[in-house]
This record gives sequence, structure tokens and C-alpha cells, in this order.
Amino acid sequence: MCCISGFAETDERVFAGDQESDISVDLKDEVLLVRIADRDGIGRLTVERPSAGWPQAIKLRLHLSGLESLTIGNGKQTLRVSVQSYGKHRQIINLLENGEEIAVDKKSPYWLKVGSLTAKSKTSDDPAQAAGFEVTLPDKMTSQDPKSLEIRWIDFYRN
Repeated sequence: MCCISGFAETDERVFAGDQESDISVDLKDEVLLVRIADRDGIGRLTVERPSAGWPQAIKLRLHLSGLESLTIGNGKQTLRVSVQSYGKHRQIINLLENGEEIAVDKKSPYWLKVGSLTAKSKTSDDPAQAAGFEVTLPDKMTSQDPKSLEIRWIDFYRN
């Protein structure tokens, strides 16, 4: 794993799981923005908790052509996110906790909205025109102050 640095005025560390992913980070106004571009479409990264604690918000910008699978784990819970690549591009979120997997709906504190990114990195509600995806992690994923977050992504499943 390689260490990715570049945080302004902080000591956070982000570790990428492979060399094929282009990952950059920025912390501004208590929002940690992690930009991920992955030419293979499959990757992972670990974000370690800063010594000052987790920022108020963590956003992922995934510059991928699809989002068949995004998993975000904190050691106790894992969110599994998928945006269908057909039809109405339905967003599916499941929470895995204590060996049980349950569907997450908009009323859940684990709900997260997956926005589409346009070519100019602006958010949009139209996944069919997406140049990527933006995800704001739910506060519940860092509220118990985990040591790190494990993030994995797959643009499209392959046979």
C-alpha cells in the first residue's frame, strides 16, 4: 500500500490499495473530499482517523463510468451501495452489521445519497449522463470514532 499525502494543515493519512488509482484528498471547512479516478474501475483505499478526530463530513468523488459496488466499512458496520446501470438507475443500499444484512431506506441514519457528477465535477440527478459519482458518507459511519474507514469500489462487474 502506498501513502497518499496532501492534507492542508492536518496529519491525516490515506492509503491506496494499488498503484492504478489516482487519489487526491483535500480538507476544507471540516469537509474531507477524496477524489478517486481509477482506470481499471476496481480499487480500494483506507482512510485513517486524524489525531484531531473525524471531520464533520467526508465526501467521495468517484470518477468511474458506473457504480455497481461501493463498500464502506468502519470495522463494525459495512455499507454496500450500488447504482443500477439500467432503467431508472435505482440506488440500493444495504447495511451489514453483526452478521445481518438489512436494506437501508431514506429514513435510516445510514442512508446516503449518490449524486451524479457532470464533466465539470458538478452534481446532477441524472446518472445516465454521469461522469462519475459523489457520495457523502453518513455521520453514523464515524460517530463511534473508528480507527479507519475501508472503501472499495467496482464500476461494473466483469465475467
